[in-house]
Amino acid sequence: MQETLTQGKLAIVPAHVAEEKRLDPETRLFGSSTERTAWSIAARHLASGQKDPVKMIVEAIEHERGRCVALLQAACGTDASIPGYLIDPDMDW
Repeated sequence: MQETLTQGKLAIVPAHVAEEKRLDPETRLFGSSTERTAWSIAARHLASGQKDPVKMIVEAIEHERGRCVALLQAACGTDASIPGYLIDPDMDW
């Protein structure tokens, strides 16, 4: 079972129904960009023989960090000063 929020009401939906709704009905691909990105990263790693899930997760986190920085730049302008620790949390700040 999975909980979903529909029209302001919490509903319990069987997992198989929730799974079906996540897929685009025409393409039968994941409906959300997050799921498509996760599948793409996992498929790329698995196809190259990679079996370490940590490397897959690291790539996903770095991908998302880059997307967030790009969103900040788009919202604030290309001249916006993005704090270095957002771009590289391992930097010495």
